[in-house]
Amino acid sequence: MPDIERVSSAYVPYRKRADGTIEIYLQRRDLHVASPNALGFFGGGVETSETPDQTLMREVQEELELTPSQPICLGAFKDGVPERIVLMYVEPVRDDFEDQVTIHEGQYGRFVSRAELESEEKVAAGLHSLYARLFERLGTL
Repeated sequence: MPDIERVSSAYVPYRKRADGTIEIYLQRRDLHVASPNALGFFGGGVETSETPDQTLMREVQEELELTPSQPICLGAFKDGVPERIVLMYVEPVRDDFEDQVTIHEGQYGRFVSRAELESEEKVAAGLHSLYARLFERLGTL
């Protein structure tokens, strides 16, 4: 197994609809970044002086003007990018979540179901398999 050189923290707000469908909140990435115009997570790389938890709080505040109240770390996942792991933090949110955030990174944010995500052509590099595992884990919470 290759050495891990980069660790990222990703914030995944989610909601369960009345019919049991799980939806996660993702960003439509900006045009001038890696995987432009693709759906991706909010969050970012852990800096030298930070823990992954501190990174999560800093990134979510910067990107959404939000302080997560009780994020749960589901664990570390490989996302298809060599030498990188992503620590996935999930948090159940209310239906009015979109009214509580201000998007500062990405074109916009939106809730998507697993079915919508599977039919989405533009998904950030390496994330299709990670999304599938994420939805499986969310189904057990």
